Amino acid sequence: MIFKSISEKDTFTYGATCAQELIAHPVVRERATLITLKGNLGAGKTVFVKGFVKGCGINHSVTSPTFVLMKHYVIPKKISPYYRDLFHIDAYRLRTKKDAESIGLFEMLNNPHALILIEWPERLSALIKESLIRITIAHGKKSTNNQTTRTITFSS
Repeated sequence: MIFKSISEKDTFTYGATCAQELIAHPVVRERATLITLKGNLGAGKTVFVKGFVKGCGINHSVTSPTFVLMKHYVIPKKISPYYRDLFHIDAYRLRTKKDAESIGLFEMLNNPHALILIEWPERLSALIKESLIRITIAHGKKSTNNQTTRTITFSS
């Protein structure tokens, strides 16, 4: 599936819609639901995550976890009886298994009630083999509102 975003608001809204769809139709499995986000710096990965977090009924300010590496949010039970935890990981500074262990990645992956969004997943490609949903965000051209368009590609 491909989505064209003509503004930051579009990217945010698409993230929220994706979260709502996933919560409405949970993927029941023995491990976490893993969503990877690829794209160049400034492509809109964090904007997408902000929308996703909002779509999960979480009303926290969301910033990229570039320096803290991981942020954890609790999904309200009234929003999702299945998913309980949302983890947002910025893997840009992670390179080794020890780095991944330091943020508890393997425990997160073994939590079937967790949604995990990972920016820069290619940094952990040797450790993360399965991704349920792969999202790629690519810069496009300037739109009529002088914002850069984006192409958001969804695959599984």
